Amino acid sequence: MLYLLSYFLLLGATTYTVGYVVNSFVKNRTNGYSFFLPVFLLFYVVPIFGDLITGLGFREFYVQINEAIEDSTTSTIYNTYVSCLLVFFIWHSKKLRANYVKFYRDNVSKVANSFLKIYKKYFTLLFVILIAPIFITLLLGDLSYYSVYSRMDRGDIVPDSHSFISKAVLFGVILGAFLITSIILDKRLYNRDRRFIIPFIFFFLFVFFWIHGKRSIVANYIVIQFGFLLISQAISAKIILRQLLAVLVIFVLFLIGYGKNIADNAVDNYYSFRLDFTRDYGVKFAIYNDLLLERYILPYDWASFLFNFTFYIPREWWIDKPHPYAVYFTNSVFGNYGGSESYGWGFTTSIFGEHISNMGWIGLLTAPTLIYIVFKYENKSTNPFFKLISILIAILLIVLHPIAFVVLILLYIIFLIKGEKRIIFR
Repeated sequence: MLYLLSYFLLLGATTYTVGYVVNSFVKNRTNGYSFFLPVFLLFYVVPIFGDLITGLGFREFYVQINEAIEDSTTSTIYNTYVSCLLVFFIWHSKKLRANYVKFYRDNVSKVANSFLKIYKKYFTLLFVILIAPIFITLLLGDLSYYSVYSRMDRGDIVPDSHSFISKAVLFGVILGAFLITSIILDKRLYNRDRRFIIPFIFFFLFVFFWIHGKRSIVANYIVIQFGFLLISQAISAKIILRQLLAVLVIFVLFLIGYGKNIADNAVDNYYSFRLDFTRDYGVKFAIYNDLLLERYILPYDWASFLFNFTFYIPREWWIDKPHPYAVYFTNSVFGNYGGSESYGWGFTTSIFGEHISNMGWIGLLTAPTLIYIVFKYENKSTNPFFKLISILIAILLIVLHPIAFVVLILLYIIFLIKGEKRIIFR
């Protein structure tokens, strides 16, 4: 009975969340959660009802994952937990919304001017920096590796330089989104029309997408671009909503044409979707094993947290240094609980599963609390760049493991330490 009720609870919370997000765009009362909640629904709620409708889950090969997601007690806990999270996030969003309205009323012109001041003063330099990742790739990269798009399949040997190059590309994507926003603002506020430059910026962005090779970079760009447009009010929220719907259609077509993990039949495509665009399985796996069976994913408590805090220490200096959570999670999926064997690839994890594995039942509370804190600081700030980084980090925390975007985390920490709670470059 509780098992069935949990699905109705989740359906009700989901329906309310969708209505709340759409209403926030229609009434131009958006905040950071307006971007965060749709991503959360896609990765943590859509697969639940997808499995219910299709009767599918993960490929039969992943026995341990299927065992977790098919367990009724685990599903009941998960559905109830996610429903509570949706209610909690909407409550916090409503609490912050009044401040957002005040922020836009009092500071929108300052935000726009801060964009344009940087844009005008460093216009040439910004374009030089924009194309820098391409030159870095030509100088340091293995060009044969980048000769075929979506090359990053399991089993491929990834060049050592690609880790640095992918981070440079992410910076280029952020800069490209900033330039597009500034050009639109310049036209709207001062009628200086440099929109002819935008196609060239998109060309560089497409090159960055190619070099990076993962679909996630395109999704990151969409969030960054519309985040800049929203924060600077270069485009109204209503227009952003319409554009987002159009962009999402284009993104789906991109996924279909991407090539990797695209099969000729619907069932295999669903399995690919389950692997790439869902994270519920990681949370259920942690609930089932760490909380219910006490069959632990990590070799000891706080193991992956310790790695996150000491990632910069070379393993040669610390032989027993713990590994990222994804390594332990992947080992556990194949029955090697607490193991750290390197498979050359790993499942993508998120903040929720990692907190549960490190802290047990308390992790159910600490993960959403961290997101709460990120948005709390973001709401207090009048710095548009800090606000964007905050929103992006909150989203990435629920879809990736922290080490994948550690550069952004370090930048975020620098903002916090410096106390940049105001518009910069005044």
